[in-house]
Amino acid sequence: MQRTTTMNRLQQILQKVFGKQYTLQTFGSTAYNIDSATSDLDLTVMDPTNSTGIAPNDSILPVIYNVRQVARALHQAGFSAVPVPEATVPIVRFKDPMTGLTGDININSRLGYTGATLISRYCELLPVMRPLLVFLKQWAGRLGLNDASGAIGRAPSFGSYALTLMTIAMFQTKDYLPNLHSVVQGPPDERKGEVFWFKGKKGLRIRCDIRYGQMDDWVPKKLSVNGALRMWFAYFAEEFDYNGQILSVRDGGALRRSTDCWMDFRTHHCYNGRHVEENNYTEREWRPPPFERSVDLAVVDLTTPSLRQPEQWVDEPFVVPDPFVVNR
Repeated sequence: MQRTTTMNRLQQILQKVFGKQYTLQTFGSTAYNIDSATSDLDLTVMDPTNSTGIAPNDSILPVIYNVRQVARALHQAGFSAVPVPEATVPIVRFKDPMTGLTGDININSRLGYTGATLISRYCELLPVMRPLLVFLKQWAGRLGLNDASGAIGRAPSFGSYALTLMTIAMFQTKDYLPNLHSVVQGPPDERKGEVFWFKGKKGLRIRCDIRYGQMDDWVPKKLSVNGALRMWFAYFAEEFDYNGQILSVRDGGALRRSTDCWMDFRTHHCYNGRHVEENNYTEREWRPPPFERSVDLAVVDLTTPSLRQPEQWVDEPFVVPDPFVVNR
């Protein structure tokens, strides 16, 4: 009830100041129902005039895209609001004085919403997913492992989104989930809303294919929550090859790295401290040079299939790419 109250208040403020055409949608754990009553609200302002995002030729945008203006409107209505315009996806961090709820608002960055609908579909296809994800999120949070930014003073670890993607990819590898992207054929049609333009760092415009199927005829294998939990820990503790594999939901599970990782995940990311001390950050003798772009492109088209993995992944001990922005 409080979450709905906060959302309604925010939407009323934004519509009063910027126009009735703007609505709010949830994304993240709230959208696929693994959040708690105190979880942050992740919200997207939906702009019906820019349903495919900000294309390279879009130079003039409505004032609502200015997160400082959005923060000012919320502040004048009594909310605590801090704009973060320098983020890869500019946001406004807010706190509702009535409910005490906190959260983030972005402007028309629909990939988060699209990702949430994809995850929701996977949860529908394998119902054991939701209780498993709730447990994993709580388990990781209590151990300080659910902190992608490193804000709590430890090394950056997994955010909820990464935990969710790696869990889906594990179930795909084990044949408990299908690959919803496998039924998509041919290039996407921007006129049909099958493309979204994502604005990356330094103004880079990234064209993403946001299509996926529903696979209504999929029949999942039987699996209990306890069985899923044992499978998850066994897979990531013993079976997954951190040095030689990546996990990709878009590609249907575990893939071989095109170039082996130069570091050992378990020596660099051990949270009890013992392995790091004992191994002294053991590395391979050879480490590849840093990835450098030969051409500084303003536009990247990710709707064209590529057999080459991004070279910067070599420096990453664990890779779980976004199913839509497939180079991050």
